[in-house]
Amino acid sequence: KPAMQDLDPDNAQRRTIAAFFDRWAQSRGRFAALGRYYLRDLARFYRQNISPGSRILEAGCGAGDLLAALSPAPGSCGIDVSPRMVEQARARHPGLAFDVMDAESMRVERPFDAIVASDLLGDLVDVQRFFASARGALAPGGRLYVDFYNPLWEGMFQMASWIGLRMPRPVQNWLPFGAVESIARLEGFELVRATRAVLMPVWIQGFSELL
Repeated sequence: KPAMQDLDPDNAQRRTIAAFFDRWAQSRGRFAALGRYYLRDLARFYRQNISPGSRILEAGCGAGDLLAALSPAPGSCGIDVSPRMVEQARARHPGLAFDVMDAESMRVERPFDAIVASDLLGDLVDVQRFFASARGALAPGGRLYVDFYNPLWEGMFQMASWIGLRMPRPVQNWLPFGAVESIARLEGFELVRATRAVLMPVWIQGFSELL
């Protein structure tokens, strides 16, 4: 399948984002190892909220590790704009389905019980368009799970990227919680629960878990 279809004038920007992650795909494993404490906490959070055997779509799946950790039902799928990230996901998790697709214009054959968008909002061109697309891909009663960074972390994350402790990212949308909730409500979502989950995204013995 083509990486993306020519759907609108913003497509060039989306291609730029896809190309950026293609360039960094081979380095993903090293950065994942550096962030394993944070990634482990994310997986634990989602396992507490999504039942095993649910039909799940992960938007912005990267190498597919989070989707695999959720024990999804057959027919679950991970999507990403980066063809090289999708290649890695297919190689790492051959029992799961992965596809190259723009999360802002998802086209699905069957709706999903849950859609997961982990650390995705900052990389989107049009956040509202993503919420509209996600609503159309959910089954009745299905839920959208979104996690994103507090804008207060912006400076810390930029510094971590500069010194090689975090994978560089394209220009980010640093959205406060209220803005995300408002955009979601415009597309017909109702907030079920919100939580602030991680204060210390790296492991420091005797300190991180205390926080």
